[in-house]
Amino acid sequence: MRLLFVTLIILITSSSFADNITLSSANELFNIGKKEQAKVIYEKLAFDGDKDAHYALSYKYALPIQESIYHYEQAAIRGHEDALKHYLDDVLFRVNNLTLAKPVKAREIYKKAKMSNPNIHLYDEKEIIKILNITAKSNDFDVNKFIKRYNIDTTNSQYTPYFVWKLAQEAATNGRFGKPNAKLVFDLVVRGGQVPAEYFEAVKATYKNLQNNKVDFNLCDFITSGMGMSYCSKQKELKNQIKIKNSIKNIKKKINSDNLSLFETAYNNTFDFIDDKAFLEEGHGGSGRNMWLSNSKINQKNNYIRLIYQVMNGYRYGSIVKLSTLDNKLNETYKKVIKRLEKETITNTMSYPITKEGIKKVEIKWIKYRDNNSKLFTILNPNSSLNDWQKYFTNQRIKQLQQILTY
Repeated sequence: MRLLFVTLIILITSSSFADNITLSSANELFNIGKKEQAKVIYEKLAFDGDKDAHYALSYKYALPIQESIYHYEQAAIRGHEDALKHYLDDVLFRVNNLTLAKPVKAREIYKKAKMSNPNIHLYDEKEIIKILNITAKSNDFDVNKFIKRYNIDTTNSQYTPYFVWKLAQEAATNGRFGKPNAKLVFDLVVRGGQVPAEYFEAVKATYKNLQNNKVDFNLCDFITSGMGMSYCSKQKELKNQIKIKNSIKNIKKKINSDNLSLFETAYNNTFDFIDDKAFLEEGHGGSGRNMWLSNSKINQKNNYIRLIYQVMNGYRYGSIVKLSTLDNKLNETYKKVIKRLEKETITNTMSYPITKEGIKKVEIKWIKYRDNNSKLFTILNPNSSLNDWQKYFTNQRIKQLQQILTY
């Protein structure tokens, strides 16, 4: 790094250039688009120890990660507040990389920065100090030995969400890392920062577990970000698919072979309807949209499986309202929804807007869902009637469409 700067000094020794080697001149060049010319000046100033130049190089240019961290570090130890924030993120709070994480050095740089500039103030600084003191205790973890022993590919780990924390989850269970190991879990959690708020809580929890010789870590227990919620909801959905698959196997054992084809058609219709309804009709939005979407599908599919068991155990639906009355109400409600959507699509802050075309697609799926499940439930419980189950599903659909009119 310093050799590069020496070379640059040799290249820029002309007196006319030297007269313009100032931070303001570099900033002016950068602002008018002459970024490479500005970079040469920033590099000369950084070599001379200018903290703002060090910061500018990392903040304004897409440098290799190690070089970027170096300049943030140099600016930080000279008292640059923003550089310290970025440095702590890059080597700890958002590092998500076994080799880039520097838990011991992070505390050292923080102390040097505060000595250079006592006026530095970080958000929630008392908590940061507490975390730095805890993470510095992970000072005997041989990262390179761990990577080599278990053949861990760290090439793009910082770009793979929760890469290191997934390793920590493995370390908390019997697996390739051997018996559950509280120390290894802690060491990995320390090097797996992704979102500061999540990181702080996970570090404190796993350190407490280490003190109590307790091995436990599930990264989804600490998730607060949209990215994390999306990941965890996907994992939850995958686990639920296995659970549902096992339930379906169990149900099939209890159904007469003559009715298996109808059962398979009915539950496939149901899952198709639920998937499209959740995506096209429910209007999930915000940073946690994928989580809301996934949770909705999980809950509806689980409720369906639960209802099948209830029907097999004798549950039947009864209503004094005529099916024709419910059908008329359904048609009226459907027309109101379509009319509303012809005027404008329902968007609000939704990532998945509700459109006329989407409602029509879901309605087609719903008809198959209603018809085949009404037939199936009548067979599963001979004491119930086709008419009653049609009323059940129709009444359910009316409520779903009415909900759309409230948006």
